[in-house]
Amino acid sequence: MVLSVFETEMAKPDAVIIKANEDLKRKIGTGKVSAEQIASCESFIQENKIDFVQFMHSCIEDLNRVLAQENIDKEALINPIMQLKANGQMFHYPFVSEYMGHLLDFLENQKQVSHKVIKLVKAYSDGLIALGKMNIIILKTGNPKAYELLQELTAAQEKLNHD
Repeated sequence: MVLSVFETEMAKPDAVIIKANEDLKRKIGTGKVSAEQIASCESFIQENKIDFVQFMHSCIEDLNRVLAQENIDKEALINPIMQLKANGQMFHYPFVSEYMGHLLDFLENQKQVSHKVIKLVKAYSDGLIALGKMNIIILKTGNPKAYELLQELTAAQEKLNHD
C-alpha cells in the first residue's frame, strides 16, 4: 500500500493531547451540552436586561478590597478582573472585556504582586471608572480616548515587564 504525502503528513500528530486533571473536570463537568441548552443560553445572552454597570462597580469594589489588603493573594486579585473580562462581552460591553483582558494577561504572567503591579491594577480600575463617568457608551464600544488610555496602560505593562 502506498501512502500519499498528504496521508503521511496527517499520520503525524502536530498537537500533544493533554488529559484534564480531576479538578478541572469537577469545575466544568463532563458530557455533551444539548442544543436546547445552547439555544437557551444564547437567547439569554442576547435578550438579557441585567445592569452590567452595577455588576462592574461591584467587581471594582471587590478589586479595591483586595488591593487594600496588606498581603495580596494573586488569585483573589485576578478573580474580579476575570469576571469583568468574561462578562463584559456577554452583557454587551465588549470594550470592558478587551480592556480587562489586557490586565488579566499581564497579571497571569507576573510571578509576584509587587507594589508597582498594584499601582498598575489601580490605574486600570480608576481608568475604567473614569471612562464610565465620561459616557456609559464608551464602556460598550470604546472610543479614541478609551483606546488611548488602554494603549498607555499597555505601555506601562511593557515597562514593568522589562524592569
